[in-house]
Formats: sequence, C-alpha cells, structure tokens
Amino acid sequence: MSYKKAAAIVMSAVMLAAVFPAGLAEHTGTAVEVEAADHGELVEFGTEGDFAYIEYSDGTIEISYYNGNATELVIPARVNGKQVTSVDIDMEDKGRISRVVIPEGVKEIGSACFNGFSGLENIVLPSTLTEIGEWAFGGCTSLTTFRIPDSVTMLGHGVFDGCLKLETINIPAGVTELSSYQFKGCSFRSITVPETVKRIGEGAFYECAALKSVTISDGVEEIGEVAFWGTGISSLTVPGSVKRIGHGAFSECRALETLTLASGVERIEDAAFGACSALKNVTIPGSVESIGENSFIECRALLNVTVQEGVKTIGSWAFSYCTSLVSISIPNSVSMMGYDILSGSSGNMVCNANSYAYEYAIRHGYIKVGQQPPIQRPVVTPPTVTPVTPFAKGQKVNVSGGNYVSLGDGKAAYASPANKKAASATVADYIKVSGATYKVTQINAKAFSGCSKMKKITIKAKSLKKVGAKAFKGIHKKAKIKVPKAKLKAYKKLLKGKGQAKSVKITK
Repeated sequence: MSYKKAAAIVMSAVMLAAVFPAGLAEHTGTAVEVEAADHGELVEFGTEGDFAYIEYSDGTIEISYYNGNATELVIPARVNGKQVTSVDIDMEDKGRISRVVIPEGVKEIGSACFNGFSGLENIVLPSTLTEIGEWAFGGCTSLTTFRIPDSVTMLGHGVFDGCLKLETINIPAGVTELSSYQFKGCSFRSITVPETVKRIGEGAFYECAALKSVTISDGVEEIGEVAFWGTGISSLTVPGSVKRIGHGAFSECRALETLTLASGVERIEDAAFGACSALKNVTIPGSVESIGENSFIECRALLNVTVQEGVKTIGSWAFSYCTSLVSISIPNSVSMMGYDILSGSSGNMVCNANSYAYEYAIRHGYIKVGQQPPIQRPVVTPPTVTPVTPFAKGQKVNVSGGNYVSLGDGKAAYASPANKKAASATVADYIKVSGATYKVTQINAKAFSGCSKMKKITIKAKSLKKVGAKAFKGIHKKAKIKVPKAKLKAYKKLLKGKGQAKSVKITK
C-alpha cells in the first residue's frame, strides 16, 4: 500500500469517527482496502447526511454506509455534488428496512449489499443499473416480487439465495449466464430461461420446491450441476442447443413425469435424473455420446427406455433400481457399459445379436434378442448400500486431494489438506461421493493449521459462505491464496482475518 493511500485511509477514519459510531469508522476503513483493488486508488472518503461514501480513481462514487434510523432507505443521487454510481452499503439493524429506492445513475449494486434485509418488501431500481453483485439480496425473506431492469447484464452468484417468498422474477435479455445458486430456495411457480442465457449455473434453482413449470429456450447451451435439484417440475423439454446436462441437474425432481430430450444434447452427466420417481418413459437421442453413472437411478416408475443409435457409452448403475422397468433398448453403437447398469431393476434388455450390448446382457442375465421370447433373467438381490448412498451429515471423506466433511443438504466443507506437509492445496468447487455431487460452501476452522510449508492455496469453490476461525493460521508467510476472478471482491472480505499473516496475498 502506498504512503499516500495509507494516509488517506487514516485521515478518513479520523473524520468519520467524529460523525459516526466507532464501529463504522472501523468498518469503512476495512472496506477501502477491499474495494480499492477493484476500483483503483482512493480519491476521497467522506460523509453527507446519514451516508458515508467513497470516491475511487476510476470515477466510481460509492455509498458505503447508512447511519440513519428510517425504515425506507433512499439512496442519494449525488453526494457533495457528485453522481453516485455504486451502492455497497452496510448498516446496523438491517431488518427494519422495508423499502429501498436506488436513483438513476447508479450502475452497480455490490456484493452482499442488501443481504439479510429480512424486512425488505419493495425495491425501486434505476434503468442505468448494469450489475448486481454476489448474494446482493440473499436472505431477503420478505420479498415476493422483483423486477430486474432490462439494462442489467451481470447477476452474481447467489443473488437471491434464500429469498423464500420470492414468487415473481424476470431474466433480462442482456444476461448470458445464471450463476451458481442464484435463486436457491425461491418460491417461483414457473420460470422461462430466455435464449440469450447460454449457461444455467450450478444450483441456480436448487430446492425451488414450488417450481412446477420450466421453459428452457433454444439457445441455452449448458445446464450446470444440481441446477434444478429438488424442484417440483412435472414436464420438461431440453432443447437441442443444450450440449451438457450436469451432475445431478434434475435429481430429486419427484414430480417429473414427462421428459423430452431433443437431438443435439451430447452429454448426460452422473445422476442427472436420479430419483425422478414419477418419470415413465425416456428416449435418449443418438446425439448423446455418453450417459453418466447413476443417471436415472431410482426412477421407480420408469417403464421403457429407448437408447437411439449413436450413443456410445452408458455408465455404471445408469438405470439401477428402476423397479417398474419393462424394457431398455440398446443400439449397436454402444461400445461401453459400466458396472451392472440395471442393478436392482426389473425388465429386459432389447438388443441385436453379436453386439456389445448382447455380450454384456448375456453376462448379466438380462436379454431379449430382436422379437424372440426373452430369456428369464435371474433375480437380482440389491446390495445393502445403494451406489448413491447419501454423504451423511458429519461424515468425512478424502477426495480430490483433500479431506471434506458433509454439511447435509447437498453441501460439504473443506476440513484439511490430505498432506499437511504439501506446498500447495486446492479447495474444490464441488466433490463427488458415490456418484452424487456436493457443493463446497465452507472452509472449516483451522483447516490449514500446521501447514507451515503451504505456499499456494487455490480456492475453486464459487459458493463459499463461511470460513472458520484461524482457517489459514500457520501457512507460509509468503503464501498466495488464489480465488475465482468473479469472487475476488467478496472473498477478500470473507477470508480477511482468518489467521494468515498480513503478507499473505489473495489474488484472482
């Protein structure tokens, strides 16, 4: 930090201490260090009325704190004659605010800006707004409707995570990606993902149990891991523009009865439709190159499966425990099938003689060649543990070079590196345990304790919400912690004061 910048911070803190509570002066001093990396050098740090603001060298004028006691928060359009362009506000007693008005001219709402405003019922946004940061409205449990201005092009991770009463939302045409856990737990009944969105991120609609109708427009190219996990959708069409359906994307959609996969889909990842217990018939188009492990496990109402010519690979237990299955048709193009794809399922495999599928079926005892009478298949005794046994809460596992512990609800915490003498470690974005996917949302306390040789930590997790006390205590004093580019601002705040030396750098 330069002498000039350090002096500015000290002077600003002294000025604020005279007007605002001591806690605010401390808070705003911290905010300057984090924000400066994103907006350039600090130019001015001051107050006007009940608001504190920061001016940066890139021209950003940011409202950073509110010290009033109103229930309606009206952000000023100008401070000291200058146009406000950003809001990244903090305040005491967030729950009392019921209405927020943000004026024209504001372009950005910062990370976690209104997170935890539990009483917020109404918000007015300007037509100039282009960016809403990570978790900006997370936990706003009184919001029922939200209109995103058409000018917005970027929505951060978890923007509306935990807005449990939110029933109405729109997705502007300028948004090209729905980031991870963006609408987790919301109460939408229907949603249309426009053609301008290219990617639906991990857990974007995770646990939106009220969601009954989803329209995925032709133009969407990827559906991320657990994107619609646990939703209430009953009918689904995946357009041909979608190339990849991620791990567990539609797992636990227990009302899903009708599924249409258009030609063009290329990959169905592990457990993509696991436990869709109302699903009755499935046709896999020939454009699909691989069907992942456990992809349709425990679809207990599934009657018939047709795998079209062109499909090459079917993963282990892909159709296991489909207890109502009558038949599954496998084409000559399939050249690899994993372990016991019909374990615990009824029904027969229909295939052509002398094909790979024929030899596989003979080995496993389920076959019907052409229109000939089926060979009676032996009774299959299910194993004691289902291949996708849940990663029970509190259970520990060593995977992806680290030790992780289950937090339940599809989440995991990074507990420690596998080797505490290693010079580098990686905190994964998600881990796979028995074919199921678990999002990493936490780094436990003292996770890197005693890792004195640790010089590089790469955090790939995009949904961290908690980092325990002294998580990085004892790592090398010249260590670097690398975080996702889009998370730099939020993670600098999250990782601050977690035991690492001041010389440890947090970079993108």
